[in-house]
Amino acid sequence: MPTRAADTEQAMLDRVMNTAAGGIDPERTIVRIWQHTLTAIQSRNPHRNGL
Repeated sequence: MPTRAADTEQAMLDRVMNTAAGGIDPERTIVRIWQHTLTAIQSRNPHRNGL
């Protein structure tokens, strides 16, 4: 059974994780992550096209 302190800590963590840093567009961040991921996949299998 969670304690009140654990509930408070979880609530604070949720608030931090759901808030973007000032001046940073979260959608652009996700796009950059996907671009790096797809580039890494392509470099491992260069004969595969059209991911």
